[in-house]
Amino acid sequence: GMLTGIALAATAARPSIRVFAAEPQGKRLEDAFDKGVRIVDPATADAAIDTIADAIRSQPLGELPWALARRCVEKQVLTVSNEQIIRAGKLLAGTMRQGGEPAGA
Repeated sequence: GMLTGIALAATAARPSIRVFAAEPQGKRLEDAFDKGVRIVDPATADAAIDTIADAIRSQPLGELPWALARRCVEKQVLTVSNEQIIRAGKLLAGTMRQGGEPAGA
C-alpha cells in the first residue's frame, strides 16, 4: 500500500535513504518484521483496528506490499496512539495552519 509505494519511490530516488514506518497501535507491522513473516490471523484479518487513522485501519499488509516492505523499509516501526495522532493533527492545524488526514498526521 501507501508505505511500500513511498518507500520504493524514495529508495529509487536516493538508494541510501532510510524509510521508517509509522503505524497506529494494533497494526503489528513491527511484530511481523521481527518474525520475518506476514502476520495474518484469519479470525481478525478483515476486522478494522481501533484507531482514528481511518485510512489505514486494515490489519496486515498485502502479500506484494509485505514482500517489498521487507526490502526497503527499516525494521524499526514507530507506533503511535490515538492521543499522539490527535496532538499531531492539532500541531498541523494550529502551528502550521494545515489540515491533515489522521493517517498522515
